[in-house]
Amino acid sequence: MGRYIESDPSGLGGGINTYAYAIENPVTWSDQLGLKPGDLFPSSNPGALQAAAVDALDWIYRTYPNTNYEYAGTVYLDKQGNYVATEPKTLGLPRQSSPSHPPIGIPVAALYHTHGQCTKGVDNDNFSHKTRDEPRSDKWLADAYQVPSFLETPVGKILRYDFDPKNQEGGNVTVIRNGCSCPN
Repeated sequence: MGRYIESDPSGLGGGINTYAYAIENPVTWSDQLGLKPGDLFPSSNPGALQAAAVDALDWIYRTYPNTNYEYAGTVYLDKQGNYVATEPKTLGLPRQSSPSHPPIGIPVAALYHTHGQCTKGVDNDNFSHKTRDEPRSDKWLADAYQVPSFLETPVGKILRYDFDPKNQEGGNVTVIRNGCSCPN
């Protein structure tokens, strides 16, 4: 009892028993691809923080594949020791976002966001930098929160920015998953 005929599409990200997903209640907890933000990623698993962010990012692009809006959210550590991504929100703007937040009193562990569609003359392949016209950037926000930030580009590349407390916007950027580049 409590088992399903197919293994959880999210793999071990949902827990060690890949057949006991949907919290034993598939009528209430339905997610056909197993990707909707809110899945539990036990912090005891190496890479769980990153897995929660990537899970949310992939869900956005699968759910809204042709959007030109940015979506953003956060990842937090719940009271049971699981990393959880908040449901992303959008401001309905192509080059601006504001993340959804965890429940009150729970600190942000990471940020995640998308860039809209490839736009000529806009660098959608990288984290944005502070400019005279736009003093708040992707890196600035991660530095302000002092947490890692994850970005998925319109062509599927996922980047991670780790802030450096001694060098504003000078933290390390790592490619998590390669993708194409937006045409100029």
